[in-house]
Amino acid sequence: MSRHNAQQTTKPSPADIALGYGLGTAVPMAAFGKAVMAPFLILALALAAWRVWADRSKRQDQDDWLKCLYQPAVWVFAFWLISSLQSLDPVKSMETWVRTAGLVGVGVLFAAALDLRGQARLSLTRSIIATTLFSSVLVSVLLLLQSAGMIDATVLVFGTPLDPAQRFKSFGAVAVCLIPLCLWFGWQLGGRWKVAALLCVPAVAVVLAGAGRQPSLDGLLGGIGGLTLLVIVAGLIHLPKVARRLLGIFCVAGATVLFFWICLNLPSVPVNADQTGALPLLDWHRQVIWGFAVDAFTQNWLFGVGPNAIDLMPGARDIIPGMHQEYIPGHPHNWLFEVMAETGVLGTAAIGIALLFLVAEFARRAANGVSGAWAAIFLCGAFWTSALANFSIWAAWWQACFIVLISIAFVLTRTDGTSR
Repeated sequence: MSRHNAQQTTKPSPADIALGYGLGTAVPMAAFGKAVMAPFLILALALAAWRVWADRSKRQDQDDWLKCLYQPAVWVFAFWLISSLQSLDPVKSMETWVRTAGLVGVGVLFAAALDLRGQARLSLTRSIIATTLFSSVLVSVLLLLQSAGMIDATVLVFGTPLDPAQRFKSFGAVAVCLIPLCLWFGWQLGGRWKVAALLCVPAVAVVLAGAGRQPSLDGLLGGIGGLTLLVIVAGLIHLPKVARRLLGIFCVAGATVLFFWICLNLPSVPVNADQTGALPLLDWHRQVIWGFAVDAFTQNWLFGVGPNAIDLMPGARDIIPGMHQEYIPGHPHNWLFEVMAETGVLGTAAIGIALLFLVAEFARRAANGVSGAWAAIFLCGAFWTSALANFSIWAAWWQACFIVLISIAFVLTRTDGTSR
């Protein structure tokens, strides 16, 4: 009997059940705020640390599953450490570096606990489906009520009228990352769980559409990115050798041309009040923000200005002529330009290579017939594409969403199964 099958026949303990529910509930609860998400993560962290410590004698054959990502991660944090030490604000950058490294460590701990305690997987998969359905249905209903002009009369939060379009606008990007895992888990569990997973799709679609009032453009972009990465990886796996090479060359060349075309058409800073943008489908303020970030990179191309420090660049807080907005309103709203400006070419190359290693590992598993690896590939594409147009990549809650979900996917695609 395999180790996974042996785990399936063992009755889960209350601690295993709580670990699974804590992990499975945390990310969907991000819909209602960081404060709601935090208790579930803290519970899962405490139980994971206890389980890994209690099962430490069983780990002799467990240490090889992270080797494919260990060295790339070391290089990432080594270069980011150098950037932090020579930052415009070394204290702020070091705090960001420590927090990010700590979250990655927490993800490794979660993965190790799930790898050792397979009994937690049933409650984990069920809770992700149930809480994603709950969150997406509730948010979509509130958005529909607002669209119908009923929300101010029906929903109050702490005595204040609720504006769902503003309150839940960040949930679209999270929801699109949850969908592939929900569908995969639903198909594995079958029955009512498959139905519940399918019901998540229309509910999330309403969230992404913003009930016709305020669409989640970053969430929609993430969905497109996830599907695009799926198609590319499927082609690289299944096409003949020559076609695979041509597809790889086309993707690299296309991405390179698109990147330089965007950079070359961004405005130079400072801008004038009568300037207009050269890039279609992108508002002028976003073009100015990205132009400032690219300019910051060209001035500090090797190690950048330090993680989470671009808003301290000279001129970053100046008001854009004719707009009454700052050049950098906290962050560049694009993870690539943010990392470029703040960690330089070395830090950016390191994280890019690490992400390629991550996707390549899931692609290898997909090629070996692990169906859940496709969900993980979609997750990678959705998160990092969505992050090209939304939050700061250093935002702890946003990092936690990806780290928790990818840790779950990394472990569960080793066996492509859940306890029933």
